[in-house]
Amino acid sequence: MMSRNHEAQRATSCSIVVTIDAFVYLIIEVSRAYTRIKKGGGMRKVLLVAMLMMLSCFAVAEDNQVVMGDGYQKNQVSSNPIQYTIPEGWHSDEAASKKYGLWDVLVQDGCTIETAKRVITIAFQLKDADNAGLATLENFFKVDMMNTLGRYPDAQLTRWQPERLNPEEISFMSVMIFSENKDSDLNPHRCVFIDSGDGYFSVTATDQTVADLENPAFQALFNSLCFKPVGDVEK
Repeated sequence: MMSRNHEAQRATSCSIVVTIDAFVYLIIEVSRAYTRIKKGGGMRKVLLVAMLMMLSCFAVAEDNQVVMGDGYQKNQVSSNPIQYTIPEGWHSDEAASKKYGLWDVLVQDGCTIETAKRVITIAFQLKDADNAGLATLENFFKVDMMNTLGRYPDAQLTRWQPERLNPEEISFMSVMIFSENKDSDLNPHRCVFIDSGDGYFSVTATDQTVADLENPAFQALFNSLCFKPVGDVEK
């Protein structure tokens, strides 16, 4: 299995990071806040934060493009780099990473970000104690979901969690986003938001259909996420 200096931790038993009730509460809170924004009442500060946040989704269409918030800060660097195993048959599209200022862009061999039908993007934003939306992982998640709903009002947010990420080693929140509107520009994707201590990594897998998100390559990548330094792993 090829790697870009990112290797996986051993699989651990599945454990719930955010309870279903807590996740539902967050989604309801996001939906209510977005509704208030649409009505123009009392949410200017939150909307401003949302405009400064990254929308960590990749729109797969005839003209592939990465979609992000206007205030996304490109090429930010973490002092605690995320580590992961690049799935077999995939590679890092370094030109795309440089173009969009992302931590990494992964595509299948023989593809670039312009031609890929499925993509994994990894982005990073530094924490900012003076910006509520960048102060905590929960706030980062909520504002990012508001940003998503702002761009894609038909988006549906569903609880999802990688099978073997260990919450005792990684603080994260995760979600699946899709639309049942056949005319929507939004492709289904799964996102993991990870607290690195000094900021937040957003790891997003995007494909053509919800069923396609069960791709073993996506599962392997999500399950390999870690911060522990590890040695090379032979095939």
